[in-house]
Amino acid sequence: MKICLSVSFLACAGLLWCGCATAPAHRPAAKARAPSATNAVAAEDAATEDDSADAVPTGKGNAEALAHYAAGISYETNGQHNLAVEEFYKSVLADPGNEAKALELAQQFLQEQQPQKAAALLSKVAERPDASVAILGWLARADLQAGQTNAAIAASRQAIERRPDSLEGYESQLEVLMQTGKPAEALRTLDRAARHIRNQPPDLIALANLYSVYLGTQNKDTAAARLRAAALLDRAAALKFSSPPLWERTADTYGRLGDMKKAAAIYNKLAGESPEGSLLRAALREKLAVLYFNAQDWTNATKQFQSVVRDDPVHPEAWFYLGVMAQSDRKLPEAAADFENALRWDQKLESAYYRLALVRADLNRGDDAVQILNQARARFPNSFECEFFSGLVYSQLKDYGEAVRHLAAAETMARAGNPSRLDRQFYFQMGAVYERNHQWEQAADYLQKCIDLGPDDAEALNYLGFMWADRGEHLAKARAYIEKAVKLEPKNAAYLDSLGWVLFKLKLPREALPWMLKAVEFSPAADATILDHLGDVYMALGQPGKAMETWKKSLSVESNEDVKKKLQFFDGGAT
Repeated sequence: MKICLSVSFLACAGLLWCGCATAPAHRPAAKARAPSATNAVAAEDAATEDDSADAVPTGKGNAEALAHYAAGISYETNGQHNLAVEEFYKSVLADPGNEAKALELAQQFLQEQQPQKAAALLSKVAERPDASVAILGWLARADLQAGQTNAAIAASRQAIERRPDSLEGYESQLEVLMQTGKPAEALRTLDRAARHIRNQPPDLIALANLYSVYLGTQNKDTAAARLRAAALLDRAAALKFSSPPLWERTADTYGRLGDMKKAAAIYNKLAGESPEGSLLRAALREKLAVLYFNAQDWTNATKQFQSVVRDDPVHPEAWFYLGVMAQSDRKLPEAAADFENALRWDQKLESAYYRLALVRADLNRGDDAVQILNQARARFPNSFECEFFSGLVYSQLKDYGEAVRHLAAAETMARAGNPSRLDRQFYFQMGAVYERNHQWEQAADYLQKCIDLGPDDAEALNYLGFMWADRGEHLAKARAYIEKAVKLEPKNAAYLDSLGWVLFKLKLPREALPWMLKAVEFSPAADATILDHLGDVYMALGQPGKAMETWKKSLSVESNEDVKKKLQFFDGGAT
């Protein structure tokens, strides 16, 4: 049996694409740094605790360096940014000991996509025998961005050898290994760091965060690494440090590792110690709400977000989260009001338009849904998200031809600009819409792509298997797919029905019967389709009385002309 793509099924679709599912928008400003593959925070953490051992030299200066530096200041004061940068660049070349300015310039060059210039500058500074690990670490990043992988590895290795107790070298090496597709080596780098870094809270917490970043890129064999990361946090917590920012970082990392209990305990403690009405208290409560949301603990998440909007009604992200949860719980009018509030306070919150359109479609307000989509399209032209969600909305409205058109447009955009968006979720939606539009071959192609990306995607396995079974095609493969889906979710009534149905199509009604009966047993409510199929099985087994009784039960749940015809044929017109 296919599962209907209702709003409850779609409620959490696409959150990552829309940027609203991982962290709240209102938070204390973080210290700026150049983009990093791991987004690690060793430097930020070090700033919260005294750690003079990693201080970056500013240089003693010489006449030439000071002259260029003064010229740079003058240009900067007059708003001549490019000339100022050039003078500062010359100043560092004249005095390579000014590592602080060298790092500032290098990070700026990397942000401006000038890695060769950053690497040239850092290489000059790194020639000094007492160059810091920070210089070597950023040289590795610059070389990586410039495509010089071997040089990047060499620089990061040199940083580790120079200061094996400092996280900087390990962090830069991890970035190189992860970006070059070497996860096994990356994990060995993390484990080596765990053996050598200082037993200080900033280092332990930062390394645990690096583990969490690594874990976020892996699909299997992560249990041991997760335990090692949690142990680092436990070690840091046992040191009983006093820095609230470090405790907040600890909670963030516990949350990413999936230990919601420890993360929530720290957030609650920090919030309780923060002044009532303070921005910090609000930010912590918001983080706690997102933590519960990501754990799908709707009760506590709703309670926290309601508290947030009660204190600060002008909070579009909190309204958005409340809308998603209400939508998932099928509280559609409430969800619509929440999304409307989100858009009232922030008309640039693109995802709220699409959620609201989905809810309107599910409330049978198709004109309103299309109007909202048109508003979004005018505000966000050439948007992948707009085309994708337009496809979902039109599918809700049962205009499958229009749904196919929009999803195909989204696919074209993704291929041209961001192919990573063509994930399992996207291919599943494409396959489902093509199936509903009776374009069977295209549906099978897209559903197979979904399965190729996720061999254990039970929903896709069942969907494609049932489609083939219902059409009497590829029955052996359909059976194999559905059996795998049932093995993955043995109490899923829809999958059990599908297995019974494919066995029926294979002319094995006796084998089909127990699966059909299990489907009835595990269905949370009487299901018309399951009962219809069970009736067919009974009839094939030569039990017409049970067949007609079951078909009548099916009709009592939902009217169906095909079932009526079967009753009329076998029961002389009795319905």
